[in-house]
Amino acid sequence: MVKDRKSYDVLKVDQLFSVSGGKSKPQSINQILSSRSRKKSTTIYINQKPCKFEVDSGSDYTIVSSKTFDQLWPGVKPLLYECGLELSDFQHNGVPNRGVLDVDIENNKRPIKDLPLIIVNGNQSNVLGCNWFDALGISVQGVLAIEESPTIKHILGKFEHLFSKELGKFRGEPVSLQVKNNIQPIRLPARRIPIAIRSLVETELDRLCAQGIFEPVEYSDWATPIVPVLKSDGTIRICGDYKSSLNKAMLPHNFQIPSISSLISSIEGGKIFAKLDLAQAYQQLAVDEHSAMLQTVATHKGAFKVNRLQFGISSAPRIFQNFIDVLLRNIPCVLPYFDDVVIMGGTETELSERINEVLSRFDKSGLHLRRDRCKFGVHTIHFLGYKTEAARFFGLPLVELDDND
Repeated sequence: MVKDRKSYDVLKVDQLFSVSGGKSKPQSINQILSSRSRKKSTTIYINQKPCKFEVDSGSDYTIVSSKTFDQLWPGVKPLLYECGLELSDFQHNGVPNRGVLDVDIENNKRPIKDLPLIIVNGNQSNVLGCNWFDALGISVQGVLAIEESPTIKHILGKFEHLFSKELGKFRGEPVSLQVKNNIQPIRLPARRIPIAIRSLVETELDRLCAQGIFEPVEYSDWATPIVPVLKSDGTIRICGDYKSSLNKAMLPHNFQIPSISSLISSIEGGKIFAKLDLAQAYQQLAVDEHSAMLQTVATHKGAFKVNRLQFGISSAPRIFQNFIDVLLRNIPCVLPYFDDVVIMGGTETELSERINEVLSRFDKSGLHLRRDRCKFGVHTIHFLGYKTEAARFFGLPLVELDDND
């Protein structure tokens, strides 16, 4: 039972949904194999009814599907609170939710009270996320260190500056956002920021201004209220609620984001891997002055134009994927997908040559990487919900969504 209204964080969840049974599995040299036995699951009693969850240390929150919610409460439903969630799948498509409530559960005959549970639309797998781990006594173990080869270490030393904490900036032409003709500008006021997180929001505003991403302006025809997203490390990410403003006027980008099956089937012969992570990926692309004003955000500290491509802009995923595809074109066995880049090789030498070429192009372009999220010279990685292992892919619970969904 929900005892009082609580303030819940804005949430972004990756790799959330179950494989659709209606699609056949692609058969090629790289098989997609079921590994349901590899997943960890548990059954927890909610409202005196058993509810099966997949335990996912990669999800910050615990989530059940709308279908499960209706099964747990077939009659009178408990009150759900609107919590401002922004969920997206691995292709950055929005996923609607019904709300959030506090639930009393029973696990191993032990009652536990007031755990937050998010309800999403549809019939997806239920996910037991990290926010329930402490209450249930779950711990995560088995993080292994990776020893990189001397050749790869030499390459990484040569490009060490690409891993600096300074935000990268593409040295080419800025992005120009395209809007429909004869559209009346939408200028919305700033929303109230809860006192509890106001200082965090102001700290993040100062950081974004120092990075040159935000720049104060006195006036703009367009203005979008911000949505503060509380991250797992306790800091704030500032997003714009562009669905209420600029996205209504955006022209769709022509680039078609590749499907997961086409990406997987394009990989052949990978025995050793590297995985790169672009820091604040979209925000490494500058936008022109007109686009910066279109992206203006309204805050309790005034208006700020946004000089880099913003998360939440409807055409941003296609713009960025098109950019990264062109940048890394014609390098064999390199698979870019938004902020992740997977590099494959049949031998360590082959992998090293491809890592060197990718990093060379990033260096010339001005892009930077997050060293703590990169892996080099490993035999197993996770990519788009699949575990890669010597040219084989072991499927994890996902559903493939089209870009237009």
